[in-house]
Amino acid sequence: MKDVATREGTTVVRGILRSGRGGFLLGAGVAPGSGIQSIRLDNQQVIGAEQRKDREPMLIRFWGLGTREVPMEVAFDANATPKLVLFERSPLPDSEEGRSLAAARPADAAPAYTGDSAVVFVTLDLKP
Repeated sequence: MKDVATREGTTVVRGILRSGRGGFLLGAGVAPGSGIQSIRLDNQQVIGAEQRKDREPMLIRFWGLGTREVPMEVAFDANATPKLVLFERSPLPDSEEGRSLAAARPADAAPAYTGDSAVVFVTLDLKP
């Protein structure tokens, strides 16, 4: 987070979204009742107040970011303590553990069209 400002009951957090492992798919999950009102990525609104009115969980995905750093902005109710669940899908690391996982794959396992990959989740507490 680079910048946090609260005005008229809304807190806006600005920062940079970057992949932890150069993943080809990044995403965020927004829980109902989280207080999150909008999310902007690379200066484009991806979730707005209109989508949040239905009070359903939301999942947003971003493809092709790779190692690029992208500006991100999240606006939320200043009285809320929102958490954003971020995830990344990236190639399985070339490591002892990665090779061990691939070697343990059952012979009848169906290959994924994107190859061996890992999914990493992290919960980001947005309350400053």
